Amino acid sequence: MRTTTLVGVKLLAVGAWALTLVAPLSALLWWRIAGGHLALAETCNLFAGHALYALVVAGIAFFTAAATESAATAAIAALAFTLGFWALDFAAASGPEWLRLLGQVSPTQALNSSNAAYGRGNMRARWRRSGSDSWPWPFH
Repeated sequence: MRTTTLVGVKLLAVGAWALTLVAPLSALLWWRIAGGHLALAETCNLFAGHALYALVVAGIAFFTAAATESAATAAIAALAFTLGFWALDFAAASGPEWLRLLGQVSPTQALNSSNAAYGRGNMRARWRRSGSDSWPWPFH
């Protein structure tokens, strides 16, 4: 494959990825237009949480690619991991206490727990107080 073709395909993939940001960014825009408040720190924290979740999913994909012999098997295994975590989240939300404890190993639960509330855009207060000079924005 020629280098220009390879670079073109990579740029097309980056463009497709950028299109996935249209929905969340437009939701933030409409929230702001409707009079809602957007704190920069909380918004950045929310995007960081989703980026961490994407890295976990990519890590699962890399693991399955390394552990299996074919791309098709790796894709099925990665899908099985992802669906298994979703099923675990669903079961832990309404199940008995032992299932709720088991559900804490899910990446979704780990990112939305009170220790790392990325899904709500909040950080723990001790993180906010430590080293405020190192952060480029004020926390409130």
